Amino acid sequence: MPYRMSPGERGDAVVAAVYGLIAEAGTDAVTMRAIAGRVGISVGTLANNFRYKAYLMKVVTFDIGRDLTRDLDWRTRRNGLEGFLPHSADEVEAVGVWLALRSLGRVSPAVGDQVEGIDADQRELLRLCLQQLEDPPVRVASTDPVVTRVWTLLQGLWMELSRPHATLTTEDARALLQATVEARA
Repeated sequence: MPYRMSPGERGDAVVAAVYGLIAEAGTDAVTMRAIAGRVGISVGTLANNFRYKAYLMKVVTFDIGRDLTRDLDWRTRRNGLEGFLPHSADEVEAVGVWLALRSLGRVSPAVGDQVEGIDADQRELLRLCLQQLEDPPVRVASTDPVVTRVWTLLQGLWMELSRPHATLTTEDARALLQATVEARA
């Protein structure tokens, strides 16, 4: 008897398939047929679980964004502000996939709503990191211009670091981030 995936396993496999497709070829490569092929299920089975592609992408965006935010939280607890910079190939890939989903969120309202919520969580992590840079820690408001400047810089660094054949190194990114934070005073 062939192996049957539980609904939870199938959902995880679908998220992994979408992640892989985006990492390899961008959001345009994400089709119901391509996802079903990667998961090893029929398009009909996929459609029974995710009736519309927009809903599927909303779920995937939430899962991938939540996982990235969890990873950022863990890394910033260990490395402070530098935890926002990807250091391994897997971290660079995750940032690239997230940026692709953020771009998709600009044209897809369902995905855009998820992106906004996750971005707010990531900005809050950034605010807490900036707050801890002072000795003793100083309260930094989420509306503080330094949060916006550093957030914008981080998005640019993520874009550059996740490009194929990127010329920016993690060390260069770290220096730019440090200079921007030091210039806030």
